[in-house]
Order: sequence, then C-alpha cells, then structure tokens
Amino acid sequence: TILTKAGTKMAFVTVEDKFSETEVIIFPNLYKDIGPSLALDTIVRVSGKINSRDKDGSPTTEVKIIADEMFIVSDKELASYESTGGKVKQPKVSKASKKVVVKKTDPGSAPKPEESNLKTLYVQVKDPDNLSALSSFKAICADFPGVQKVVLVLGDDRKSAIRMPFGVDYNETLLSRLRDALGEDSVKLR
Repeated sequence: TILTKAGTKMAFVTVEDKFSETEVIIFPNLYKDIGPSLALDTIVRVSGKINSRDKDGSPTTEVKIIADEMFIVSDKELASYESTGGKVKQPKVSKASKKVVVKKTDPGSAPKPEESNLKTLYVQVKDPDNLSALSSFKAICADFPGVQKVVLVLGDDRKSAIRMPFGVDYNETLLSRLRDALGEDSVKLR
C-alpha cells in the first residue's frame, strides 16, 4: 500500500494464476472497501480495465489491471465453482491505437505528430473527498480509452497532481462530459 498526496491509501497488488502473474492497481475508493481483507495467498476475483502503458504513457509488454471491482472468493464459492467453458474475450482496441500510418520520408523532413498528441489532459477535482466526482472522472475516462496522458489534480490549491495509469482518446465528447460532470474550468489540455 501507498499513501496518495491526498493522504488516502491505495495499493499495487500482484495476482497470479497457474499461467502467469500481473499487477492490479487498486485506487483509494476501492481500497477502503477491500484493503483490510487482502492478505498473501487470498483468492480474489477482479474486474477492471487493462493497461499496458508505462508511467510516461508509452506502450509496454507488461500488462496491469486497473481494478473497478475486487471480491474475496470464499472457500464455499471456490468449492462450488464450475467452468463455463467460455472463451476469454479479446480486449477492444481504441480507434487511436488502430491508426498507424507508415510513410517513407526524407530523414530531414520527419512528419510532425498531431498537436493534441503532444499534450496532457489535466482534470481537476476540487474536493478530493467527493467520491461521486472521482467516480464520474474514472467512468468517463474509461469510456474513451486511448493514448493521451491524463493527470488528476486534487484540491483547489492544485498542489496535488497524480499521473493516471491510463490514457484517453481525447475528443470533444470526452471534454464535454468531463466539463458537465466536474465543472467548466476543471478540464485543460496542455
């Protein structure tokens, strides 16, 4: 567990099955519910978003899960488990990730990336204790997965900023929804 700049606890937990292991990121609003129950060799069920980007937003081979929900699996549930035989669905790839254009160019005239790709989306939540605003922020961003860096700024003094472990596909719909939920002056692209 770690303490955020706002003083709330969150966790980075390693989970494994018989094939591999991965890291699960548990944000404060979920950690306060599940944190006390977490222990070594506890069996859990996790649902959330897949993230395969490093802290700078660059693609990596390491996959992490940003937990939306996490439950402790009881011995009774485990004993009554039956496989459905269903296949695991492949994750959806955002439109921004699919757009790859390769052109042969003169080395001196390298193409310039779009201006919005160079910028970071800053989203301010003025009251860090407002779980509704934080949940709205997370849910809205989840609807627009992509590569644009996101920084969450907590509090009116703007001294606490957290680089989010996910990116967004920046567009006017995302901007409009964030502004409607958090306030007109709460969203900036720099």
